[in-house]
Amino acid sequence: SFKKMNKIDDDIAYQDHSILAVNNLLETPMDELMASYGKAKGGGSCERDFGNGLINHWRDRRATFCTPSSSLKSSRIECYLVKQTAHHGNGDNLCLGQNIQINFGDLANEKITASYFERYVSSRHQQQYSKIRYSRGTWKAACNPIPEKWQAQYFPG
Repeated sequence: SFKKMNKIDDDIAYQDHSILAVNNLLETPMDELMASYGKAKGGGSCERDFGNGLINHWRDRRATFCTPSSSLKSSRIECYLVKQTAHHGNGDNLCLGQNIQINFGDLANEKITASYFERYVSSRHQQQYSKIRYSRGTWKAACNPIPEKWQAQYFPG
């Protein structure tokens, strides 16, 4: 799945960065893209917190937060909460929703966004100030929240 971009560079060109020459970048699984780089060096938790180790850690953390309801236009929300070893805060949560509605009104409100950016910069880029706290009702979905998962502690930021 790798192609060489230039005959002159055959020996050197993507020797260390073959990911740059992938034809089907968006269709190639991330662990396959990162495989040529090997494991993260540094010992300790480096492999778990960077590179393929981090990708696999994210994959292993999948949890269903909202199960489909019985309606025809049912929704589903699955999230991946990861706390890296030396990172501050409660972790990062990536959520994937199927058939959900999102109101981006908070992002269109300059007062809200300006205050968050100012706080983030003045905090010297501390993670807890990097995320906007969206208004209630920002997400709409036809699913059944799992009470033990649908809690503030699982939505850091």
